Amino acid sequence: SDVYKRQVDVLVALNREGVDRHLAELAPDGAIIFDPDTTAVTADEITAAGHQDVQLCPVPLAGLATADGGPKIMANTVAIAIRLRSPRLR
Repeated sequence: SDVYKRQVDVLVALNREGVDRHLAELAPDGAIIFDPDTTAVTADEITAAGHQDVQLCPVPLAGLATADGGPKIMANTVAIAIRLRSPRLR
């Protein structure tokens, strides 16, 4: 029997592969932070995957990372800052 099951409260999806790979691990009432300029995520697909009450958080991660000359790879750091500054995220 599987005694331990890993669940993710907040999924930071930097690309479509991240959504596809980790969506099954998303906890009930979880949240997905994603960049709508690079990754499409819809409420319909999340519901179709069996998840209810998922909070979708579209944020232009790459745009914010590069706005003042930073490298695009800093998008993950922007996502962490969004999470830390957004107490309403589950």
